[in-house]
Amino acid sequence: MLIILLPLLGAYIVPLVGYFKPKLTNILTTIIILITTILAVILASEILVNGEIYYFTVGEEPPWGVEILADHLAALMALIVLGVTLLATIFSKKYVKHSLKPKKEVLYYTLILLMTGGLLWFIMAADAFNMFVGLEIFSIASYSLTAISQDKKALTAAFNYLLMGAVGSAFFLLGIGYLYIMTGTLNFADLAARIVELDLYPSTAIFASIAFIVTGLSIKSALFPLHVWLPDAHSKALSPVSALFSAVLVEVTAYGLIRILLTVYGYEYITEIIPLTTVFLILAGIAVLFGSLLAIYQTDIKRMLAYSSVSQMGYIMFGFGLGTSLGLSAGLLHLFNHALMKSALFLAAGAVIYLTGKRNIYDYSGLGKKMPYTMAFFGIAALAMIGIPPTNGFISKFYLAWAAVDIGQWIFVIVILLSSILNAIYFFRVLNIAYTRETEDMSKIKEPITIILPIGILAISCIIFGFGFSIPLDLIEPFAEALMQ
Repeated sequence: MLIILLPLLGAYIVPLVGYFKPKLTNILTTIIILITTILAVILASEILVNGEIYYFTVGEEPPWGVEILADHLAALMALIVLGVTLLATIFSKKYVKHSLKPKKEVLYYTLILLMTGGLLWFIMAADAFNMFVGLEIFSIASYSLTAISQDKKALTAAFNYLLMGAVGSAFFLLGIGYLYIMTGTLNFADLAARIVELDLYPSTAIFASIAFIVTGLSIKSALFPLHVWLPDAHSKALSPVSALFSAVLVEVTAYGLIRILLTVYGYEYITEIIPLTTVFLILAGIAVLFGSLLAIYQTDIKRMLAYSSVSQMGYIMFGFGLGTSLGLSAGLLHLFNHALMKSALFLAAGAVIYLTGKRNIYDYSGLGKKMPYTMAFFGIAALAMIGIPPTNGFISKFYLAWAAVDIGQWIFVIVILLSSILNAIYFFRVLNIAYTRETEDMSKIKEPITIILPIGILAISCIIFGFGFSIPLDLIEPFAEALMQ
């Protein structure tokens, strides 16, 4: 419970401290997220040794008390959220000071803490209503973070994001409303039990509930073809915010969708009674190719990365759509790897914008020599995205291909190969311009340590987890095997 409360309490403390000492807000936010990350590491270790941990607020079991559940996958998601947020906060120190006025700087860190608390609440909620509360907290913070730069295009993107997000929230709320009307409970375990006890699977209301929940969370997680808000929102936001959106926010919502479908409705309902996994499989295959094709046509680096995220979300749902524990494990492993790769790429693009003001990839001439560390780390993360060994991207794509072959879906192996070729086209184009073309001024640009360190940690992690892929799999596989039976 402390893991959820610390960032939310921090969102109250930071404005008070920032009123007197705005310069302390970055340090204070970093300390709060660092302490929360350490607690999340301890929690994950405990879960690996002793299994799932339950906590009932006010000491009462549902329906009177609220249940907080920390299982293997929730622990991994918390580590992803906190690890990426910690590095993005360190990166923000100079970037935000340069981009925002001091008063806005205080608001920025307050919103970062609020979004982090909301994400953790969403991840560890064991009932649909509290999941909705967490969803709204981090959604409202993310709309504000998109608009905070006050750039006209960012304001328009934030407004569109708000409209789509509100529609997604409304659908999700309608879905859980139907569930409550039919069962009288919103606790996930109780819901699953009562749907079976009351023989509600043939019910139209239960079908309506799953339709609303899937649509609502698909909008929030930008799953194809409901992704239209993502390219503008992710490309117009400040770069550390873009990293959090693409690497954390949409992935956490996809995690929520998978958890509800498997724990409430069950494997049999979504594979046999209504073939939802088949629908996800087909849409994911289209998304993987569609996102990559559109990324090729982009000249703005952040917009290219945003369309790449549409493709990568396809990979994650592709694993789920295969309908096997191996496929789900592969999809969730790609979720973990994508968080590392995409946050490194967005922060590297942000470093280039901060130090040179360049967003168009055709202006990247000579950057390989002018900003050697930034572009080297960008290159490592790009190779991981393409799926070149021994990076983590290769491992998760290999797992996805293996899971597809395991059930005879060879066509999706071809989709993965085609998508990797498309990934190579748009990432090698950037690297080619940066390393083979020169400009009149080839003098080196000083890269601050607070900018380089987070990008370096994330990029090197792409190699470390290429070898140490068993670490996230230890947390993923128990969840996948328990629910995909």
